[in-house]
Amino acid sequence: MVPDGDEVISRKGGYMKFNKGCAAVIVGAAMMGCLTFPVRAQPGGVPQPVFACSLGKKSVFVTAVGNQLIYKFGTPTNTDMSIIGSADRKNVLYRADRYAGMEYQLRFVNGPYSYIVYNMEGNGNTGARAVSGLLVMKDTKTVARMSCTRYAEFSANFDYSSLPEDSEDYSAMSN
Repeated sequence: MVPDGDEVISRKGGYMKFNKGCAAVIVGAAMMGCLTFPVRAQPGGVPQPVFACSLGKKSVFVTAVGNQLIYKFGTPTNTDMSIIGSADRKNVLYRADRYAGMEYQLRFVNGPYSYIVYNMEGNGNTGARAVSGLLVMKDTKTVARMSCTRYAEFSANFDYSSLPEDSEDYSAMSN
């Protein structure tokens, strides 16, 4: 819950900025995570948080505007990479699997590279802990894996079934 008096979202100069350095975004009753950089509003709507994850000095953030998903990776002052994905463009795919707990992921495709944001629920019966993060692949080879500093979940406010289903070759849990 955000303490009284804290401004979670303000709009200035066409940007949405999350204040207080690192504000929690709350969607319904679920905390989305810690957002640390501005997101430019897209024509046709206000970006809605889908996934937010601090990776230490960098962050990964996914927003939805209509049927598009916008992937951003960078720091509070510099976006290193941005990908606008949609089912029509076939450059964002969704996958859900059961391992120790349910695993959900979005894969953004940019040429031979894939940027996969994921979370997997923990399981007290098996001792598996909840994990979330970013997996970078070139073709089907892992290039980098970064864990979120805090567990991050996907928002329920997007229709993931509208996206093409991803191949198991790109599963964040098996790579």
